[in-house]
Amino acid sequence: MGNMIKFNFGLCLADDMGLGKTIQIIAFLLYLKQDFPNNPGSTLIVCPTSILFNWHRELKNFAPDLEVILHHGPKRIKKAAGIPEFLKPHRIYLTSYGTLRNDIDFFETIEFSGIIIDESQNMKNYASKQTQAITKLKSQYRICLSGTPIENRLLELWSLFNFLNPGLLGTRPEFQEKFILPIERFQNQEAIDKLKLIISPFIIRRVKSDNSIINDLPEKNEMKIFLELSEEQVKLYKELVENTLKELGSLSTEKRKKTGLILGLLVKLKQICNHPHQYLKISIPSIDDDDKLMEIVSQSPKLERLLEMTDEVISNGEKILIFTQFTKMGDILQKIFEYKYKFKILYFHGGVPEKNRREIIDQFQSEDIESPPILILSLKAGGTGLNLTQGNTVIHFDRWWNPAVEDQATDRAYRIGQKSVVNVYKFIINGTIEEKIDLLLEEKRDLADKIVTSSGESWISDLTDEKLKELLMLSN
Repeated sequence: MGNMIKFNFGLCLADDMGLGKTIQIIAFLLYLKQDFPNNPGSTLIVCPTSILFNWHRELKNFAPDLEVILHHGPKRIKKAAGIPEFLKPHRIYLTSYGTLRNDIDFFETIEFSGIIIDESQNMKNYASKQTQAITKLKSQYRICLSGTPIENRLLELWSLFNFLNPGLLGTRPEFQEKFILPIERFQNQEAIDKLKLIISPFIIRRVKSDNSIINDLPEKNEMKIFLELSEEQVKLYKELVENTLKELGSLSTEKRKKTGLILGLLVKLKQICNHPHQYLKISIPSIDDDDKLMEIVSQSPKLERLLEMTDEVISNGEKILIFTQFTKMGDILQKIFEYKYKFKILYFHGGVPEKNRREIIDQFQSEDIESPPILILSLKAGGTGLNLTQGNTVIHFDRWWNPAVEDQATDRAYRIGQKSVVNVYKFIINGTIEEKIDLLLEEKRDLADKIVTSSGESWISDLTDEKLKELLMLSN
């Protein structure tokens, strides 16, 4: 990667999901700071809003010496007077696709040291405003990250390289004549070989089954994905906490325990973190167009990130398990997936008749290329006793604050018979009860022991008023 950048070539890092593209980029940025301390200009990282906070957190954790600025929200710099800030060497600016598009008149006046585009399949449509904005950016080097550089059509590849190395694949009409027509219509092997020869120096791609890396991979790789609440979720979250704390303030400690208010509050906060529709008990009608899909998805950063990850898993011919403790959320996921992918979505929950449960498992476990690649599971119904080794990606959409229960669910895939590395992702909403409980679990093992007991989450009722407020209030 470093050698390509020295010669100002653009590069696509296209490793499989779970092989650490983010960490590789962080290591690369540290290498640049060490070997080229006086290199002018900042680095701009553009990613979906859903993973903006995750990037920020990973950079802070693994590269605390790098200065990281979040260019997002109403207080961001948007005027020419702020341009000198963007010229400071080795400063990292993080922004989203949407913010970049809105601020492009400002951004195109800046010469960056480097531009890094995460989930670059989002710029596959060369004519979209988003892609047009990205191609206006100026920098010494450019890197794109994507587990799926091509999803459907070769024109997506041209759009990617038109940003990375303009002119390498010719103009769009030239590319259509030389490659798209002979390859997509006639499967011309000579054209395929020629295209591979041109682009291969500029794409780094490793898959989990590669012999060169398979022995270095852990059998199970657990990661946390930190996300932000949407505006609607923030409003609902704050209102619920404030109203409940007022109600609790009028109760004695003993009466508070008996009311069940706190445990009810925890459930509702989890629902808000998942999707406003779940908390508000709004049923999702059948989805019949893309605008309706985007409207529903945009209300939940968890859902946005889940769809991005699912796209990548499916395009790689792999299978995914998605756990949620709420059947309502499972219903929402099933409807969204059915519209988006147009194939059968398996859903294993407590309401499935016994005679149909084996059929669901058999369909998922089938090695037939046509077998369904997505299985949604209710944590209680599908968390134990099942063998689901065809899945090698596990998503915990919401958290069950009993580590043993989550581990049991993960072990549906991570067990004897599993032939691949299992990647486990736990979604956590930043600044909410989800993050705070996760921190407590990490820092206080005695607390984890309490949660593992049959008392479940009732230990929270024992907290002082001040501790309870600190735990529940939304933080920045």
